[in-house]
Amino acid sequence: MAQTTHKDSVTDIAAADTKNFMLNKTDLQAFRRLGPRRRYSDLFKPKAADVSDIRLLKDSDYVQAYRHFAFVKTRKRHSAGHYILIIGSSVVGAILIVAVIVLATGSIDVGTY
Repeated sequence: MAQTTHKDSVTDIAAADTKNFMLNKTDLQAFRRLGPRRRYSDLFKPKAADVSDIRLLKDSDYVQAYRHFAFVKTRKRHSAGHYILIIGSSVVGAILIVAVIVLATGSIDVGTY
């Protein structure tokens, strides 16, 4: 007797298949414009070239898990400006801390080192 694939193993396969999933720039912009409806967008449907076994495309559990993992991965993507803002604010914060320490102690005595 043939055994059916368990939902957990199908979910694991879908997670592995979405490791290399990435929307191109135009699709990413469309994704961000969709708002609350974006989870159910057709942008996350698995394609035959992206999956490990094309027979899984007929399995609704696999397709649902693939779309979920692809959505989560895309939602976590940030632009380069986001990372520049984070790094810049960290540098400014460090400079401010050093400036407060220097002002609190009076000055830095270079001759003692």
